[in-house]
Amino acid sequence: MKDHWLSNRLKELGKKSRGLAQHLGVADSRITEIKKGLREIQTDELVREHFETVWLPQKARQYFTERDPKALAYLPKLLPAPTRAA
Repeated sequence: MKDHWLSNRLKELGKKSRGLAQHLGVADSRITEIKKGLREIQTDELVREHFETVWLPQKARQYFTERDPKALAYLPKLLPAPTRAA
C-alpha cells in the first residue's frame, strides 16, 4: 500500500521529497521507499529533527539555566550562530 498521505502533504506544502529527506537527515531513497509503502518513517528520524530544529534552539538555554548552568558554556557549539537583523 502506498502512503499517498505523504505525497499529498508534500504537494499541499509545495515541498519536494528531496527537501524532506534533507530536513530529516536521511537519504532521498528512504523518502521514496516511504512513499511506495516499503518502509515507515522511523521514530528516531522524527525525534532527531525535532531536537535539532525545535528543542535545542528554542528550549535548551532555559532548560540548562534551571538544571545545569555550567552546560550553558557548551551551547554556542551546538546552536547555529544567531542571525542579525539588517
